[in-house]
Amino acid sequence: MANWKQTLDITDLMESFEQTEDALTFAKRASTRIQLFIETHQSWADRSGITEDLEQIAESFSYADDTAEIDYIMADLYDLADNSRIWVKTF
Repeated sequence: MANWKQTLDITDLMESFEQTEDALTFAKRASTRIQLFIETHQSWADRSGITEDLEQIAESFSYADDTAEIDYIMADLYDLADNSRIWVKTF
């Protein structure tokens, strides 16, 4: 079992997206959630050297408008999270 250092909980966003399939709303909310994660864990993110990467992912979400684009950005988020030991909670 992995030793996760932080948790980014997007369970509610995923559940809402599964019900509504509204990609634009999911993307905007995901962007906001990542920005909040950065603010809440600023010193840890800075020490880990991932603040800019997280900001870039949040910005990418803010411009996403379809499911394919969201899938691509989610893959980037999962890769960064895995390397940085962040659990992306989706269920």
